[in-house]
Amino acid sequence: MLVVHVARFGPPEVLMPAEAPDPVAGAGQVVIGVVAVDVLHVETQVRRGMGGDYFPLEPPYVPGDGVAGEVLSVGEGVDPGWVG
Repeated sequence: MLVVHVARFGPPEVLMPAEAPDPVAGAGQVVIGVVAVDVLHVETQVRRGMGGDYFPLEPPYVPGDGVAGEVLSVGEGVDPGWVG
């Protein structure tokens, strides 16, 4: 799976493509085929190294958590009707 990660704290140029293992849905989870990801202003600040008291991240990390797409698979305890 292709991801974009923060290689080090800094400007947008620190965002780098990388390969990561394909996700597997755990209990109560779904895997989403992502078609869009949001970027909040606070995430740009964290990428620059600000807010470490509230967001204790160290590079490399994959930013973002708001996504849109299609549910590809579900884990145990999730209604299979979510797929698609």
